[in-house]
Amino acid sequence: MSRGSWNLFSIAGACGLAMLVSACSSSEETKSDVDPSAATWQGIESKGKVVVGVKYDTIPYGFVPQGQETPVGFDIDLVTEIAKRWGVELELQPVTSANRIANLTTSKVDFIAASIVHTRERDEKIDYSVTYIAESMKLMVPMDSTINAIADLDGKTVALAQGSIQSQMMKQMNPQARVLEMKDWADVYLAVQQGRADAAFDTAGSLGSAVAAAKDAGVSLKVVGEDGIGNSPFAFGVRQGDALVRDKLNFTLMDMVEDGTYEAIFKKWWGTLYASTYQVEVWPK
Repeated sequence: MSRGSWNLFSIAGACGLAMLVSACSSSEETKSDVDPSAATWQGIESKGKVVVGVKYDTIPYGFVPQGQETPVGFDIDLVTEIAKRWGVELELQPVTSANRIANLTTSKVDFIAASIVHTRERDEKIDYSVTYIAESMKLMVPMDSTINAIADLDGKTVALAQGSIQSQMMKQMNPQARVLEMKDWADVYLAVQQGRADAAFDTAGSLGSAVAAAKDAGVSLKVVGEDGIGNSPFAFGVRQGDALVRDKLNFTLMDMVEDGTYEAIFKKWWGTLYASTYQVEVWPK
């Protein structure tokens, strides 16, 4: 029971004797010394392990290459380096667009690095680190498609992932488009390859990577669409009030920027898609 639910008289009545009063007071003081915002970090330290929710279906953030079992990706490389610098073991927990926030709020993971866009609506449920990459939205279509813009999607089927911001955006940007929500992004890309959807709507980087992967499989796709649609700032998600974990993520990421580690990871995954490295916000020490 928290201190706020007690008053001076109930404490005295419950404890009665001076010795019991002393014992009750000691218990209350112990509870008040615990900072709720430090609980997750203390758990990470005591276990010597951090559990991170990551995608297994979103190229190049987190995915499992065909014929392999181990996930790789931009998000995964970032959290691998973070765990190393924290001196703890890293455990990856697969999440999807639909369940990643639930996995965080129910403490199945310590934080999420799951290509999640920082929105004002989501910020009411969880907290975020600084932005570590930002992208705009594009369309992926078959090579012979005549679709070139959002306006061309009237009556067309657009594949999207359940629980994604892209799904909300498409319903607002073109209500005449038929939205096909899939369980995960791998199914979204496959729907276009197999002709079950006319287009996929996702970030430019992810679609560029999906086009490259499809080409390796002998399927010709292309990325189209206007520039600058749907600014999407990606950040690590932490539980509401987990200020210590959020700060440690921010400061570790900023250290990685300053020593060149972030740039190396960025170029590994985005070098063929973007001419310059994303400029992460770095605060003075």
